[in-house]
Amino acid sequence: MTRKHFDEITSAVQLLVEEQNWQYPYTFQTIKSAKPILAMSSAEQVLVVIEIARQLSQTQEDWQLISHLEEALFELLSRRLPIGHDDLLLLLELLIEPADVWDRERHRNYFHYSYTLIKNLPTLVNTIESYSKDNELTSELQSTVGTLCSKLEHGHIYYRREISQLRIASQLLPIVPGEAWSDVAISDLLALSTSAQSDWKKLLIICANAKQSKPSAKWKRISAAALEKVGHEDFCQAIVRWFPLVDKPRTQPIRHYEDQSHLLHEVNVDILKGLVWLCTNFETADIVRAVGALGLSAYRRVKGVGERCVRLGNACVWCLGQIPTEETMGQLAILKAKVKYRGAQREIAKALTVISNRTGQSLEALTEEAVPTYGLSEVGKRQEQFGDFTATLSVVDTQTIEFAWYRPDGKRQKSVPKFVKEHHPNELKALKQAGKDIKKLLSVQCDRIESSYLQRRTWTYATWCKNYLNHPLIGILARRLIWQFHIQEQTIPAIWWQGQLVTTEGKPLEKIQPDTTVDLWHPLNMVTEQVLAWRSWLLAHRVKQPFKQAHREIYLLTDAEKTTNTYSNRFAAHIIKQHQFNSLCRSREWENYLILSFDCREPGSQARRQLSEWSLQAEFWVEAIVDNAEDPYGAYPYLSTDQVRFYTTDTPDTPISLSDVPKLVFSEVLRDVDLFVGVASIGNDPNWRPGQQQERYNTYWQSYSFGQLSETAKTRRQLFENLIPRLKIADCCHVTERFLVVQGKLRTYKIHLGSGNILMEPNDQYLCIVPGRTSKSNTTNVFLPFEGDGTTAIILSKAFLLAADDKINDPTIVSQLKLRSLSA
Repeated sequence: MTRKHFDEITSAVQLLVEEQNWQYPYTFQTIKSAKPILAMSSAEQVLVVIEIARQLSQTQEDWQLISHLEEALFELLSRRLPIGHDDLLLLLELLIEPADVWDRERHRNYFHYSYTLIKNLPTLVNTIESYSKDNELTSELQSTVGTLCSKLEHGHIYYRREISQLRIASQLLPIVPGEAWSDVAISDLLALSTSAQSDWKKLLIICANAKQSKPSAKWKRISAAALEKVGHEDFCQAIVRWFPLVDKPRTQPIRHYEDQSHLLHEVNVDILKGLVWLCTNFETADIVRAVGALGLSAYRRVKGVGERCVRLGNACVWCLGQIPTEETMGQLAILKAKVKYRGAQREIAKALTVISNRTGQSLEALTEEAVPTYGLSEVGKRQEQFGDFTATLSVVDTQTIEFAWYRPDGKRQKSVPKFVKEHHPNELKALKQAGKDIKKLLSVQCDRIESSYLQRRTWTYATWCKNYLNHPLIGILARRLIWQFHIQEQTIPAIWWQGQLVTTEGKPLEKIQPDTTVDLWHPLNMVTEQVLAWRSWLLAHRVKQPFKQAHREIYLLTDAEKTTNTYSNRFAAHIIKQHQFNSLCRSREWENYLILSFDCREPGSQARRQLSEWSLQAEFWVEAIVDNAEDPYGAYPYLSTDQVRFYTTDTPDTPISLSDVPKLVFSEVLRDVDLFVGVASIGNDPNWRPGQQQERYNTYWQSYSFGQLSETAKTRRQLFENLIPRLKIADCCHVTERFLVVQGKLRTYKIHLGSGNILMEPNDQYLCIVPGRTSKSNTTNVFLPFEGDGTTAIILSKAFLLAADDKINDPTIVSQLKLRSLSA
């Protein structure tokens, strides 16, 4: 370019800078100073673009001038000018550079790039794409585009499409770094040969276009060809390695969110969706498990955001619905039980419907009959051969899996044989993974069986034996529960023991026919002697039930509730933690919404449970305590509880009389409400201190922590009355109306049977022991006849600790004992 030519370009740009007739909205073509530029050739306009970019890089304060020049730059770049390598490289450097100055000297907490770059981003991307179609990018240009991508990736999620386009056009890996899985994936891919990298790059570019809810026929066809080049084995190994890492926190921060650690970049979400879609080509247990775990991770709630990534979770559910294996039903069952987001539940229902249509089974039958066994050959047992060594997997209860190893001579070996570790590492890994999968699914199936009370489920004896009693996995639960058998107009409860169904007297059940009706036994309407007989039988035979059945709390209509007629105040006037209450509602199939300070509604709300089998709806009324500051997201931390009401589905606005509610429904609903109050009440917080909140909070905490027992606590008291005499600390413990009293070496302690909080005699001063702060308790071998009651286990642990209070080493506890001794 001659000096004269250069002067013409700079002069034209200078006229543009000095233009005074810009009017909003800015229109480049209509201003006088634009006419010489518009009259230039396209090659000359490229030089004008560079000069405008240079002017913008040197202008930081004149916002009107900046806006004018940005409009001119946008107009010229939109013309798809024939920009060459050196000019494109210089343009990118000029547009990127101001961002660095801006970050360092102005608002580093807000921007990673200049507004000029963002305003011209679409046209700039088109320019780079147009160049890359006809030219191979040099390493220098690739590096500059990579820098641009990096800046955008640290910014807002709005630019995911542009980032993807830039990475593809510049022949970079489309995966965005900064996440645990993406960092590992990039590292793995860069370690491959050039040809393998190219194959993976093509596949990932296809995955980056996975923007719909499910793949099109064209996408499937193109991706299948790319997948063949990558190789099925290599693909599966990568999926099993990468997907579990998606649940890990980010390795680089992302802007605009307080809790950044678990947010996914939108470009990576598209790629993950595409990879998930490709998993429908495989039916291995590892792939199914990886997709299920990714779905759980995607649906997990993130503070201040909600569900982490719904569209990725939906893709996982869709994928599972397409894979025709037993393991997919197990993963869908786990997702259905653990994910309470209603949108996810709809997608899971769709996936189950797809499987139902494919197999010809009803949804109800599918849920019961398609439960995976994970290799269990009999109820709770799996045996594997590793050369001359034998491994057995035994399921003790829903949380305990035991592995045993046997030498060729039949003698048991404590640890995994060296031969197995060296020669069968994959098989060993699969066996251990099966144990983990069994534990996950057992807790889900346990909840499903317990829910049969309100679902009014019954079975024929033949079906029950097949799907429950003798099922290798479900039998682990079913054989520890009491069932009712309707034989010749008699209803006989029985439990599985030593190869047969027996009554509390140990008599085997007789005259059972294949069509005998079976349902789950409930203590409601049973005489007290029968319920106590079953409790004694469980203790005597050391049978641990998967949930409270014989020890289940019963809630009968009280005189006060007969008087109020349409509502119950039994659980009114409690102070509960809103977030904890909301989580409990979701886990127990109640519909509830957080009460927020900016809601345009009254501070009161109702948690609801639909009881479709009974044509009823239950409501638990709560109200926000608005005199307390809300959390950073506008939610009130505490609620006060109010009434429980019932409605029919036909009259949802008119509560019905409590006496018209079926006894089983009334009892189970109030049991849920008792759980909400019992767990979420501030009275259960051992760290609560007087003066922390308003006086009424402290008064309530004191009354709840050491006051009258709820039904749950009364049941716990009955358990302790039978259990304490069997313990080695029996001589220093006794049960009173509200407390388990423990006589230690230094003090006497009263552990409240409801809250688990502790008072020390003689002056009833509070002792704070936070669960988990003490060393391992001595309760490991203490038998409890049911699982799932954490408070009972905590009370027992505290009792064992305080019975030997002279051996306590925890300074936070010792200091309280000494202080109380001095004050006493």
